[in-house]
Amino acid sequence: NEIERRNKAMVSLCFLTTPRIAALQTARIVSIKYFQEYEIWAFDQNPKLVDTKYRKHITSFFIGQLQDIINNVLSWVEYLKEKGFKDNDYLFPKIEPSFTSDGLHTSKLTKDKIASDSWIRANIFKKAFEDNGLKYLKVHPFRHSIARKMQKEPNATQLLIALAENDGHKNAMATIIASYGGNY
Repeated sequence: NEIERRNKAMVSLCFLTTPRIAALQTARIVSIKYFQEYEIWAFDQNPKLVDTKYRKHITSFFIGQLQDIINNVLSWVEYLKEKGFKDNDYLFPKIEPSFTSDGLHTSKLTKDKIASDSWIRANIFKKAFEDNGLKYLKVHPFRHSIARKMQKEPNATQLLIALAENDGHKNAMATIIASYGGNY
């Protein structure tokens, strides 16, 4: 259903780009862009449209070659466009419960944003983990996990510099390592 598709796309985008919850909450359809010169998709967080840390313009390139997870995001974008949504509409809009004329329960896709980041954490991310038999981890540790994994790669320096942009740390290698690369 629409709620499951939206939530799956949101969790997928989080895995692919490690954004902050506020950025996910305020993401717009136009925020998902393909960069032909790099042959890669990205979550382009323009601070005029998306709530980013320190109002920075952040381009978070999709991490990994996980086509099924990428497709979760891209198919959601296409679905919204088919429903008449425009580029500046929210990527993850609020879906309200409703009823059909026969009194059956249904849902209504709105153009409003989801009300709060705490609701997103509890009702989307926590539920996704629990429904899959996993221990719930807060969203921010995705950043830590990816940084630790990248530190073990042969080209760790280049990977960490690339991740710096996803995390909103332009060329802040020391911050990435100190904040996200610790051995826990």
